[in-house]
Amino acid sequence: MRALQAKTMNPVLLNNIPESGSIDEVRFDAAGDCTWVKFQDSEYIDWVGVFGMGWGGGEAAIQINDDLAFVLSNGQGYLVDINGRELLSKTDCDYLKSVIPSDCGNAFIGATDTEVYVYSLDGLVFSTERIASDGIKLASCSKGLVIGEVWGFDKWYPFALDVSNQKFTCAWSCTW
Repeated sequence: MRALQAKTMNPVLLNNIPESGSIDEVRFDAAGDCTWVKFQDSEYIDWVGVFGMGWGGGEAAIQINDDLAFVLSNGQGYLVDINGRELLSKTDCDYLKSVIPSDCGNAFIGATDTEVYVYSLDGLVFSTERIASDGIKLASCSKGLVIGEVWGFDKWYPFALDVSNQKFTCAWSCTW
């Protein structure tokens, strides 16, 4: 019989900064106000990443796979090796509002108020043109299909984005 291996905990955004010296800290572009995220490596050792902020966006921390996480710090995105405690890449876009994982080849999906960004472990795969007047809600990404809503001046409209062929469909169309 095969023993079950426990999965490490998902990264956690911290509301309170840990007491200095109580946990290992690794800084990534950290200056001024920062986003603090608690990780657990494959040896079940906890550590905290301290991330510099972007220019106005959301905060999130998602597990990409057992070894990698993506952190969103006030719009700036960071791809982090959890076990190596190192930064693998940083997004060029520093005003992302949200991010969700994907079940497609270690991809993840980000959004600003007006565009959707599809990332792989190697960086940006593609981004949409402006698809919303001023707001995007990402709901899920499964089997290469991103589902969400865009704000179209008067209400939220559902959309779908097929990642494999980069085809966006929505009842509302941005005219800019």
